[in-house]
Amino acid sequence: MYHSVASGASYEGVYYLSIHENGLVEINDVIVSIDAPLQIAGYCTYLGTTELGMVYQFGLYSGDQLREGAFALDLYNTDYGEMTITPISGVNLFDAPGGGYTIFSRL
Repeated sequence: MYHSVASGASYEGVYYLSIHENGLVEINDVIVSIDAPLQIAGYCTYLGTTELGMVYQFGLYSGDQLREGAFALDLYNTDYGEMTITPISGVNLFDAPGGGYTIFSRL
């Protein structure tokens, strides 16, 4: 999936995001200037649903560094191949601007 930050931010990057039924999450952050992508993996737990979408708490590792927090996953635009991730607390995994979100589009 391809991500771009909404709301006027200039950051743009390519991520491959996999969320599995058992809670396993895998993220590959593809950085053009580096041969190997940054790999982040771990688990997320469903906490409930709000107006932002389904809320998940996560604990993901990049090497031995733990990244923790919560995000909301909104699948409202899946007819167009899009989903929105809004950071709620902890690590902002996809560099969304403060109060913003990241839109993923299916490749």
